[in-house]
Amino acid sequence: MRTVTVRELRNDFAKLSTWLSAGEEIAITKRGITCAKLVPVELKKAGRVKRPDFAGRLRQIYGDQAAQNAILLEREEAKW
Repeated sequence: MRTVTVRELRNDFAKLSTWLSAGEEIAITKRGITCAKLVPVELKKAGRVKRPDFAGRLRQIYGDQAAQNAILLEREEAKW
């Protein structure tokens, strides 16, 4: 655990931020006495988002050919 003063925290937070992103804990002292502790937050990794199967839904409702036509129509409209 690294130790910094309140003054260093105020004046050089960019350096402390890099330490936190590296996973280090930081003790903050005021007049030589530890008054706080900064701990890095565990970030969740971005996972894949499950998207609805619109083509499958169209196939259920209208059959295969209608679903393919609807998909092609959407693609053409997106170009314009």
